[in-house]
Amino acid sequence: LDSKYKKDIRVISLLETDILPNGDLAIDDDALSMLDGTIVSVHSAFRLDIKTMTDRVIKALNHSKVKILGHPTGRLLGKREGYELEWEKIFEVCKKNNTAIEINAWPERMDLPDLLVREALHSGVKFVIDTDAHANDHMDNMAYGISLEGIGQEAFTYPCLLATGTVAADVGKPLTLDTSAANKFKLAGDGDPIYGQLVTVEDRAI
Repeated sequence: LDSKYKKDIRVISLLETDILPNGDLAIDDDALSMLDGTIVSVHSAFRLDIKTMTDRVIKALNHSKVKILGHPTGRLLGKREGYELEWEKIFEVCKKNNTAIEINAWPERMDLPDLLVREALHSGVKFVIDTDAHANDHMDNMAYGISLEGIGQEAFTYPCLLATGTVAADVGKPLTLDTSAANKFKLAGDGDPIYGQLVTVEDRAI
């Protein structure tokens, strides 16, 4: 893919890694050394108290390979409440480490929630907006991430990354670049638009 699309994108090798209850990553450093970076997310032990959960996430965020904090509240709309974090501390660490926070556009997640998006924006945190796609038709979820209430036009005055998920790995179909107007998302202050039909990354976002 790097060779095929070298004029349009840079392909970066990332992997989502669990944050264990003690804040360690579920993959050892030898394995992580083979990646360009990792997305870290909480998938277990949701009922820790706020201080313990915050310390857990911050420990993970301080790993040198961590580039993105995934679905940061862990909520599933209508199914599971999100866990609590000391968000000012989380945003501070993300800004210091140049770590992006995910805005997950999967309809059951919509995570980071709107009010926290606004707080993160004012803290100068970067974002990754993605579809959490596991099939081609899930690409349409991008609209939910972009239109998430509370982002508005304000979000696009900050550095931001659009990515469409893991369709190539999950479906086994080749990626295609769709340059139609419907799939073009212009970020304010950037010279070139980013296209939402392709796994798309920028150096400054990682």
